[in-house]
Amino acid sequence: MAADGRLVTADHDGRVRCRRESDAALLWTASVGGTPVEATPAVERGVVYVPTTFGKLYALSLADGRRLWRLDTEGAGRSSPQILGTTLYMAAGFPSWDILAVDAATGAILWRTPLDEISYSSPALAGGRVIVGTNKGTVHALDAATGEKLWAYRPDGMMGMSSPLVMGETVYVLPGGSSGDLCAVDLATGVESWKVTVTDPAPPPASIHVNRAISSP
Repeated sequence: MAADGRLVTADHDGRVRCRRESDAALLWTASVGGTPVEATPAVERGVVYVPTTFGKLYALSLADGRRLWRLDTEGAGRSSPQILGTTLYMAAGFPSWDILAVDAATGAILWRTPLDEISYSSPALAGGRVIVGTNKGTVHALDAATGEKLWAYRPDGMMGMSSPLVMGETVYVLPGGSSGDLCAVDLATGVESWKVTVTDPAPPPASIHVNRAISSP
């Protein structure tokens, strides 16, 4: 993650490193409890937010790596946090089925909403909504202020393997798992507008996976 002339990386050894963008000089190294990090940190307003697979969310100072706060998320965080204004949103991860809204300044939980399965999908934020997918294959829209469920869309596949993309009034999802379809969904209602197959209809005979897609659109 790049921000303010700095490059921030987090590794499986539980360390976060910050380098100067101009010459890659190491500025600081911070530990997040020695627990693996499998999500891209978020950086906003001089703070680095790092979820770990051992159920913690750390907030570190971008200036010097100093720990500002730590939150117990009750799940293995593999989704990258997203920040809008002063609120951070993320999927808690296994074994929790919750989506969290967190005060980015203090680490206080503002709301947590359980979904129909675990999620490792990074949420998309648009139109006052939090859009996120679950491993069961459902795309959920939640009210960003309250966490209230607004709609759910069920494509084929495993939505927990990729993250939604919002452009204008349309949500684009590429479910993955058994699905090779790119789907367009109305942001306000969750009604499907169209879907099209994007995987190779005739993959090479030696292919291990057939009709699979796991990337984000």
